[in-house]
Amino acid sequence: MLGSIRALFVERFGLLAATLQDEELLHRLITGLGPERISGAELEALLAQAAGQPFAGREIQLLIEAITIRETSLLRQLNWFEKLARHAVAPLVAARRAAGRRDITIWSAGCASGEEAYSVALILAEYLPDVSEWTIRIIGTDLCAAAIEAARRGVYQSRALREVSDVRRALHFRQHRHGFEVGAHLRAMVSFELCNLLDPESMPSAAFDLILCRNVLMHLEPVARKRVARNLLGRLAPHGVLVTAPSEATPELFHPLVRADHGELLLFQRTPLATTTPHMPVPLCPPDEPAGAPDIPFMAASPAPTPRDGIIAQLDDMISAGRLGDARRHCAQAMARAPLDTGLINLMATLQEMDGDHEGALLTLRRALRLNGSDGTAQLRLAALLRRHRGKKALGADGCKRDGQKEAHRRV
Repeated sequence: MLGSIRALFVERFGLLAATLQDEELLHRLITGLGPERISGAELEALLAQAAGQPFAGREIQLLIEAITIRETSLLRQLNWFEKLARHAVAPLVAARRAAGRRDITIWSAGCASGEEAYSVALILAEYLPDVSEWTIRIIGTDLCAAAIEAARRGVYQSRALREVSDVRRALHFRQHRHGFEVGAHLRAMVSFELCNLLDPESMPSAAFDLILCRNVLMHLEPVARKRVARNLLGRLAPHGVLVTAPSEATPELFHPLVRADHGELLLFQRTPLATTTPHMPVPLCPPDEPAGAPDIPFMAASPAPTPRDGIIAQLDDMISAGRLGDARRHCAQAMARAPLDTGLINLMATLQEMDGDHEGALLTLRRALRLNGSDGTAQLRLAALLRRHRGKKALGADGCKRDGQKEAHRRV
């Protein structure tokens, strides 16, 4: 019976269930289907029904859900997304601008429960200063119907946002009784579809500027891997970029595309694109910042800054009442309405320092300088913060935190 299940998944989907040991395959089926489904007769009946169904059928989807792995998170490997913004998104956007166009189409193939697709939307929302003028279409597809339904809900527990900073949570998500819900501005860019990558008929029909297919090919049989690669190439626009995991891509798999390695980011392109552009600034470290510090994306523009009248008084009241977390959330909401207001950004850095979040304050001050390189307040505070970071070992973590709080209190 287990052999029949393996054969079904290899033939229909190319999934690597064929190479799982009996014990592991049985464990996944038992765990995924539940105790009521583990008898041999019931499993055989389920298999018989699934064998003749389209892949969206109920019984075959029960088997798919039982054996597929969907553990992921938003902005998983943040450095990877920073490199994606620099080496893939920025050149594609520059090419679009040069052609007088404001549209981009992206496919997250094997999107699981949607984290990657929403992460790309988040990067675009921050990286494009004129994002509201663009038509952005991000399609996430997966073989598992349960995963697609979860992606469409767009609600994630805290664990899935473990690499999302507090500021980004406030800007792009809202509290939900089951965790955090993706903001409407990101949802507007993203849609989800059921798809079998072995079947071109079930794949999205667009020609994509960017295709992401990470950690998918490794779960496929070698023959299926080649078929999927060929299908992906068939959906790639002439100027498009295909992204996969370095461990998955053999030299011949995506021939004749040109391969470009950027550490953990691996790109395949028909024609290599420049990695920098004057139309879409790539974030650079300020002069006083240590080399190798991570970049954060360029934040989107706002048509009208929100006046800060009253905000400082409200923040003071919250801080006096010991509600520092509320103060940070309130400031983040104001920043969401006016992302170009460097005064609000400096206020957020102050609150982060008070809360002992020196890394967050560092990134926030860099953002202020990226928007206004002559911001003297941000320059002085960044220099002071970097000096404290360099002396952190001598001070100790507690001393550094107290020092940051004193500095922040003086500047509020």
